Amino acid sequence: MQMSRSVVSRGKDVQEAIALALQLLNTQRDNVDIEVLEVESKGLWGIGRKPAVVKVSTREGRSAGSTSPADSAALPTAPDKTDAFEELVRTIEQLEIPEDSLSSVPERRDSATAARHAEGKVWVRNGQIYCKDGINKFPTVTPCKGAVLYKNGEPVDGSVIVTENDTLRVETEREVTPTKWEIFLSPDQLKAILQVKPGSIIERKLLDQEPADHLDLRLEEIRIRKNDIDIKRVLDRAAELGIVQGINHAEIVRACESEEGGEFVIAVGREPEPGIDGYLEFMVDVSEQTSGPRERYNGTIDYREKKRIPSVKKGEVIAIVRPPREGRPGLTVTGVTLLPPPVRAMEVKTGKGAVLMEDGMKVVAIEAGRPHVQIRGRLAKIAVLEKLYHDDDVDMRSGNIRFTGDVEIFGNVEEGMEVSAEGDIILHKNVNMAKITSGNSIEILGNVIGSEVVAGKSNLFIAEMSLLLGEMAVQIRQIITAVEQLYRTPAFKTADIQRVGLSSLIKILLESKFKAFPGLVKQFYEKARENKQVLDDEWLEFANRLYLGFCTIHPNELKGIEDLERIKHKLNELHQFSLTPPDPNASIHLPYALNSQIYCSGDIVVTGQGCYNTRIYAGGVLKVKGFLRGGDIYAGWGAEITEAGTKGGVPTRIVVPHDRSIIIKLAMEDTVVQVGKKQHKFLQETRNIYARLDQNNELLLF
Repeated sequence: MQMSRSVVSRGKDVQEAIALALQLLNTQRDNVDIEVLEVESKGLWGIGRKPAVVKVSTREGRSAGSTSPADSAALPTAPDKTDAFEELVRTIEQLEIPEDSLSSVPERRDSATAARHAEGKVWVRNGQIYCKDGINKFPTVTPCKGAVLYKNGEPVDGSVIVTENDTLRVETEREVTPTKWEIFLSPDQLKAILQVKPGSIIERKLLDQEPADHLDLRLEEIRIRKNDIDIKRVLDRAAELGIVQGINHAEIVRACESEEGGEFVIAVGREPEPGIDGYLEFMVDVSEQTSGPRERYNGTIDYREKKRIPSVKKGEVIAIVRPPREGRPGLTVTGVTLLPPPVRAMEVKTGKGAVLMEDGMKVVAIEAGRPHVQIRGRLAKIAVLEKLYHDDDVDMRSGNIRFTGDVEIFGNVEEGMEVSAEGDIILHKNVNMAKITSGNSIEILGNVIGSEVVAGKSNLFIAEMSLLLGEMAVQIRQIITAVEQLYRTPAFKTADIQRVGLSSLIKILLESKFKAFPGLVKQFYEKARENKQVLDDEWLEFANRLYLGFCTIHPNELKGIEDLERIKHKLNELHQFSLTPPDPNASIHLPYALNSQIYCSGDIVVTGQGCYNTRIYAGGVLKVKGFLRGGDIYAGWGAEITEAGTKGGVPTRIVVPHDRSIIIKLAMEDTVVQVGKKQHKFLQETRNIYARLDQNNELLLF
């Protein structure tokens, strides 16, 4: 007979506990008695899990390993093994095996500890919400943006109380932003640009959170860029826009595969190639070169050698008129032809001493002298100037000197006298209360007292006449329109009215509709006569024709509407000519000026002691190496002055445009500098002034 043996075994359920006990007893189920001490408990969401506990005992008189009485008789006895087995059973019973070590879901703490810790709390683990009821409190949960909390199948809005019996589920939102793209053409339609902004996919995942009384759900966002442009759709859209020229398929593929996006030039047209305007190719040197006075062998200065004056011989080709060359058309990406900018011919007129040969393509000198070239925009005038030498003073005995070429005078220019030349003027001695006028440059080696010195006066007159010519051009077009309308009226077609003639019709229009036009013509006529010494004959002849036609209404001057058209064409030509900036070749050089007026369309250089109480206008740069005391000064391209103003406080005002500067080494009191509309008056002696405007249009002085 064998003694009864028993084992207390644990398992996740009763069956597992019994199977473990049978294995330990080394017997079959039919040989044992089973007592269930504790049924398993799963707990809530894995917390409070309890294993099944059973007590399994062998029946007396049955061997441990037998399944039947016959079998038990066949098994050998092994007392030593039985004692060892019983010792093993006792050892196992004394072991403290953690409950969760036998569970399929491991936990960090035993069920009792975990249950106490989680009471009345809620937590998130592996994307799932868990909670445990408390005795006196319930946990709460607040959903977050991008996630929807479902409690028992119903969506929750705002904070909600949860219990162990609730079914909780969270659905996270998946946000998909499609790729945006667009094809647009550049303003000149020479480029087709594919603009790509890749889309994205935002995946959201519920983050784990430790047990707490209240949870604000949190999400983790994973953003993935996605460019889902279809190449075929891009090509179809390009075809819809009419893009056919210069398509770059490789760039389209790159744009459709780009994760960064941006702008991609997917088609390029062909730019038009500009042509070349007509121009003058000079065959001789026509520019003056200033090298400074030459020192003679005895140490004195020969001022006559200060400039090298170019010259030509009779029959010499001065210039060749090169015709314009047309450009090459371009092509837009939509296949539209782009015409190049129109080319313009150089219009050349000749003055005294020069003629046009070979159908106007060559300018040839017919006299020996200095080539004189004036260019304004696309208009050029070329002449050959002679030079007049006057060895004595210009006074009552010699009379005024007026010459179409250059003039060089070795004596003084006395009071009340006038020297006028279309070319350069060189004066070796003083100018006293006289008037000097040059179409180009003036060089004075003596002093200028109480005189008027003007270089490039025709340029000034032409610029001043710009507004007047423009208004006259507008009104003459209106007059022609009125005449054409009258010609079409039935009343004008009668024989009596036709015998009246255009002049009488013009008189009626001027007295009724265009009363201001005769006044404009008269103003132009008088200004031209005042400046006849420095104007071309064509200006004077045209002014005279206008006066006869619209002021005196001479019947032979305006015979038909064709005469009005010719006047309109000439007015437009002169107006465009007046708008072109003048040639800045004119210049004035002098050592000293007192109580005088100095005007030049180019540079003015005061090389000696300076100027006192003198009004100066320089279209170019003003340079005064000495002092500048008193007077109003204007310099179109800036001023550089050694000393300005007086200690006695005589007002001296220096003005330059807003984009130019004034440099003064020493400024006395009452000196005023003005740049644009900003000015400053010095109240005491100041050195090293550099006046200009900054980027904020504020005046800087140093």
